[in-house]
Amino acid sequence: MNLKFKKIIAVLVGTFVLTLQARSQEFTHAEKEVIQHFITTIQTENWAELSTMVHYPLRRLYPLPDVKNEEDFLERFDELFDTPFLELIAESVIDSAWAEVGWRGTMFNNGKLWLDTDGKLIRLNYQTEVEKTQQNELIEADRATLPISLRNYEYPVLSFDTDDLHVRIDKLNDGNYRYMSWIISSKLIDVNAYTISENGILENHGSGGNHSYSFTVDDLTFVIPIHVMAAESSPPAEILIYQGENLLLTEAAVWLKN
Repeated sequence: MNLKFKKIIAVLVGTFVLTLQARSQEFTHAEKEVIQHFITTIQTENWAELSTMVHYPLRRLYPLPDVKNEEDFLERFDELFDTPFLELIAESVIDSAWAEVGWRGTMFNNGKLWLDTDGKLIRLNYQTEVEKTQQNELIEADRATLPISLRNYEYPVLSFDTDDLHVRIDKLNDGNYRYMSWIISSKLIDVNAYTISENGILENHGSGGNHSYSFTVDDLTFVIPIHVMAAESSPPAEILIYQGENLLLTEAAVWLKN
């Protein structure tokens, strides 16, 4: 990653920390009422009500499918929540377990769960053992779809499309990340059709889930920011291609699964 981009990330992370420290203990009465309503819904086990308090689709870790709607939420409830996590929410003290983080929303338990200003669930970073098992099964099914030479990875991280490219990132067994991209109209099985790099690193930016991957390909640096908590006008992901400190290309994702 080039120096200029690192400086930008450092400023953003610093701003995030200062915002969190300033706002974590400053809930208004109205904000506490919104959070308490969510807690009470958990305490009373009113899952039908809870299903209406979710911003859909609720994203799940790749390659798990997102939660599409209220019916899907109720059908998959035991996959999304387990007793220990529900008890943690039900017994939580607002001033110590919850924190408002500016426009990103209100987080619980250091980012395991996020609400918007209306008290709707917008992000669930917690994962039950049931969902972890399902995720592993889907990973093995995904592995079988790739050419044998590309099956040497620990798990798939994400997949997205720009107007021209399909992009895939995998976590490798050695701890690095692998980047692959190919023209949407071509086939992955054609070894000449895709760009590949196996030297990627992950950088996390705050507890809201925003993060980025960076890779080198010859004299180019590919930076892939993933915008989990961002303005509605922001794309879910982007490809930024640098040569030294010069930004050569930016392509926004039009679809993302991670």
